[in-house]
Amino acid sequence: MFSVLFLLMAAIERGDPMVIDKLMSALIISIAVSLVVSFIFMGEYSLFIIIFIYASPVIFISGLILSRLIEGIVKKLDLNSKKLRYLTSFTLFAMGGLLTNVFLYLDVLNNGLHGESFVLVAFGIIVSLAFYHTTLAINRLLNTFA
Repeated sequence: MFSVLFLLMAAIERGDPMVIDKLMSALIISIAVSLVVSFIFMGEYSLFIIIFIYASPVIFISGLILSRLIEGIVKKLDLNSKKLRYLTSFTLFAMGGLLTNVFLYLDVLNNGLHGESFVLVAFGIIVSLAFYHTTLAINRLLNTFA
């Protein structure tokens, strides 16, 4: 967690909005996912820290790498329409949420493909799309107040 704060502070010092929005998104989504999983699926907030410790590295690493990769792909495609850029990014983030879902792979390796695996598929896609939309919202806020 301290390393994330260190990276965020370094990005703020450099004034790099490309990193700031993603780090802030990763932190917000890590907290949100940990709260949702600890309360809805486990029924207790006391598991928040444990879930946060396991989920946040996956969200930070895959979220930062995936978002930079998707930004590069969308820039190379040179799409003229905002709607087309949004739909392309949306689709790529949904696919990325499936591809970077470490917890799904661990579950399938340990238990095989079963009914709850599809919950993890949906959860990975939802978290990835939440990361994308949080990044869009933070970008808008940063541009508004900059």
